[in-house]
Amino acid sequence: MKKYLLLLLVLTSNSIFAEGSVKGDLWIWEENSKAHTFSIRLLKGDNGYSGTYCAVGASGNRMDCSPQKYAKWFNFTEDNPSFTFTTNRDRKKGKAKLTKQNNKWVWELIEPPKGEHYAPKKAVLKKYIKKS
Repeated sequence: MKKYLLLLLVLTSNSIFAEGSVKGDLWIWEENSKAHTFSIRLLKGDNGYSGTYCAVGASGNRMDCSPQKYAKWFNFTEDNPSFTFTTNRDRKKGKAKLTKQNNKWVWELIEPPKGEHYAPKKAVLKKYIKKS
């Protein structure tokens, strides 16, 4: 089941950011499980980072991801890592921060959205490297 959820997360993220559209590095939660997965896609720009997230809960029965056309982007810099994000499920706002630690990103939920969401309170994310 864990492999199925990881595959679902990767396929969803890859279809959201298909070749020829938005590109960026995929970062996955080190504690992805059968019940809950989380990933972010980050683009580095001249003025910092832009990103989107994908959270899957309830053993794959609930998703908070968006297709590229409707992607809800958040923006931050390493000097100012806090940002407001909008959930894809019911468009509620929350506040989080991303900080870089060695070769990983740490997501911390500062103010959870009022509505339904599946983003973890804290997540250490490692870069996803596609195995050939």
